[in-house]
Amino acid sequence: MSNEDDKIVILHHEGLPDKSPFQVVSLGKSFYCKHESLLIDEKNRSVICANPNCAQVLDPFGYLLNNALHISMAWNHHDRMMKEVRNAQERLSELKRQEKNLKALIARLQKKTDGLVTNTRIRD
Repeated sequence: MSNEDDKIVILHHEGLPDKSPFQVVSLGKSFYCKHESLLIDEKNRSVICANPNCAQVLDPFGYLLNNALHISMAWNHHDRMMKEVRNAQERLSELKRQEKNLKALIARLQKKTDGLVTNTRIRD
């Protein structure tokens, strides 16, 4: 055997257990809270969710950081949407300009063809 063969470890399984060794216990309904209203305890310097179903004690810095990140993302999204609106307005004004030019071209061509006498002959 070489040194490389000595580094290989082979695991043998005798068989899988009949039941899972883990047991999952439900603690009741799962609940998601946005923590929209808060109770601020000045004495203990803590922040508590005012929702009676939640009443979770929140880390003040974590809460502020999370809100700041959400506000920042919302402003970035707002900026992107405003750029899209400006681009759409520019495309719309360009299309309106092209439509106006095409209508003028059609009117000029119609005036030219109105004065022409066409000689049509039907063949038998």
